[in-house]
Amino acid sequence: MINYICGKYIGLAGNQLIVENNGIGYDMLIPISNIRNLPDINCDIKVYTYMIVKEDDISLYGFLNEDDRNVFLLLITVNGVGPKGALSIISTLGFTDTIKAIKTADTKKISSIQGIGTKTASKIVIELSDKIKKLVLTDSIDTTKINNENDEKVKKVKSEVIEALVVLGYQKKAATDLVNGFDFDKDITADELLKLILKK
Repeated sequence: MINYICGKYIGLAGNQLIVENNGIGYDMLIPISNIRNLPDINCDIKVYTYMIVKEDDISLYGFLNEDDRNVFLLLITVNGVGPKGALSIISTLGFTDTIKAIKTADTKKISSIQGIGTKTASKIVIELSDKIKKLVLTDSIDTTKINNENDEKVKKVKSEVIEALVVLGYQKKAATDLVNGFDFDKDITADELLKLILKK
């Protein structure tokens, strides 16, 4: 198996990463959540890989860090997930939220991903909750990190809603007080929060 490939980042074709190494261009399917961390074109890159060989297909999956690949490898052990399903989970939720969803048994979040039903989401939680806890991660995910990321997400949502309210004619202070005084779920989007505030 190819553990990793080092080379030059040539570009993207959808969610297929192209890396050139010694004159050979490798196509790798990568999680969409990895795309924002890609280097500039023609810069050096190291991609951790996993190859799947079938009678009619050879697919190479790539990850910018070992943690994403390790979680991917765990996900494909669950019957009914498969490599495309595992990639979809990491692409949609990102690495941190995938870990968190499994640890907290958030089957609702997992089953919201296209191609992953409620039954499969439950199997993922049941089969992987203990394995995830034992997984040695290079970038350890802990409660503090998750909370900090949630705080940043909430701040961004609040900021976007305040800006939208100002555009709608609210004074900046009134908009800020309105948003800060509104009780909402930390996973809400800016559009959803704005609609709730305007309805009130």
